[in-house]
Amino acid sequence: MLFLLFGALIMTASFGVTDMLINKPDNFIINPKYTTLIIGHSHPECSMNDSIIRHSLNLAQSGESYFYSFIKLKKLLESNPNIKRVLVEFTNNCITQEMDTWTYANKYLLYRYPKYSAMMNWDANAELFLHNPKGVINAQSLAIKTKLKYLLTHQDNFVKEADWGKYEGLNHTLTSEDSLKATASYDSMTVTGISEVNLRFLKKITELCKHQNVDIILIRSPQNPSYPLYQNEAVFLDILNKRLPGIKFLDYHNLQIPLDEFADLEHLNAKGSARFSMALDSVLNSN
Repeated sequence: MLFLLFGALIMTASFGVTDMLINKPDNFIINPKYTTLIIGHSHPECSMNDSIIRHSLNLAQSGESYFYSFIKLKKLLESNPNIKRVLVEFTNNCITQEMDTWTYANKYLLYRYPKYSAMMNWDANAELFLHNPKGVINAQSLAIKTKLKYLLTHQDNFVKEADWGKYEGLNHTLTSEDSLKATASYDSMTVTGISEVNLRFLKKITELCKHQNVDIILIRSPQNPSYPLYQNEAVFLDILNKRLPGIKFLDYHNLQIPLDEFADLEHLNAKGSARFSMALDSVLNSN
């Protein structure tokens, strides 16, 4: 028992040392020219071209819930005082029960945990462990591998090496036939229920920005009019008005985008993202 206890203490201390070394602010510095940060899931990842939106850096990533976005943002704001504005995607699927899966399910946890475990405090680890203890245990080896690889290869920037997100231009073009098939394939159950955990961490994101005197803007990227998740529009707007009062919201969901500038019902392709990004840049950089 003493041997096992000693081994556990050594392992815990080792984890602490690696996390401390990784968490040095220098490992998370981005180019000072970036003053606007873009975060969220696949909608902003594919719709907001940071080569068009001036002074912006897109670190959105497909399948990312606000739980992980909060951890990412907290570390970036600590290390980069040049960030003055944060754009956060807030759209219809962000409130659905499916977002609980994006936070706790094995598929997402095993992918996200190695990227952000070094930045997670006790509360964040406890929340994941409470909902999926087996998943957290299984993710430990992947997290250790990610952290040791970074430290042993003397990489300069953890944000880049751990792949915290970037703009992804899509080349696929949505056709009328694709639109009909996609509409039929959506399961109506995806719009049921509310993800309280996702909304709780969105609130934490807004409070973090306020505390850091960083301007926060919620954005709903353009979506095809046939997008089935509009079914929860009344609930979405009610949550926006009652739970996020006073937060700026730029709503582009009904921006006139030709069909051939969509990749699917909810994502713009590269041509559509250029159109949207120019419109957004004009608003963000106007008086």
